[in-house]
Amino acid sequence: MTDAVLEKHSAIQAVSVADFLTKSDSNDIYYELTGEITSIAKEEYGNIYLKDASGETYVYGILPGYGAVGDAKKGMIAAKGIKVGDTITLRGNKGSHKGSPQMVNAVYVSHTSK
Repeated sequence: MTDAVLEKHSAIQAVSVADFLTKSDSNDIYYELTGEITSIAKEEYGNIYLKDASGETYVYGILPGYGAVGDAKKGMIAAKGIKVGDTITLRGNKGSHKGSPQMVNAVYVSHTSK
């Protein structure tokens, strides 16, 4: 690659679920969460519940990579063989829906099966 230009750099903060839940909603700040999947709410889109020793949060969809759109946003759970009880690491933003906090724009980093 030649003449590449970095348009945006975003630092990622690794935090506990409890810390994540105290953050303000923002699409500009990225957090890394690692925890156990306690429930898969909607497999096609990767909607899950994630918990660590400090608490639990909802993850509104898991993307296979930054910038995924359309049908490319679907199928992460099945493609990676992810299931309840697995430990997963995600990077995303803090958002909320109807007053309930959640991780949004989550991008898959890694997971280990139980």
